[in-house]
Amino acid sequence: MSFAVTGNNIPFEIPFIRLQKSGTTETNATFRLRLYSALPTIATTGDNGVFASVVSGFASLIATLEGSLLGHADGCAGFLVPDCGIIKPEYLQESGTLYGLLETRAAYTPSAQEVFTAALIQEFPL
Repeated sequence: MSFAVTGNNIPFEIPFIRLQKSGTTETNATFRLRLYSALPTIATTGDNGVFASVVSGFASLIATLEGSLLGHADGCAGFLVPDCGIIKPEYLQESGTLYGLLETRAAYTPSAQEVFTAALIQEFPL
């Protein structure tokens, strides 16, 4: 996943990320999103495979967010919140891109052709 950020040369906050999925099953729909300031490299066993490891990206990891999704008739949605409070990375004061890796935190089975959509909610201080 990638997210465009607008820094305007002032620090910004990411209080949460809104995550949606097209499938309506909420069983074990608990996720963690890792945010990076540079594109990480991962080793996997393929799409929907075991998340083996992040080969590179330690230096660019800026946050992890976690949460669960609630089911609705037309899909599931919820909010992921930072593990350690509000994210205020000083080095992202300019516009750019954040990269995300989404991982399941439980024995989740995706629906066929399921689509995940994440929206980064960016707030500027007053």
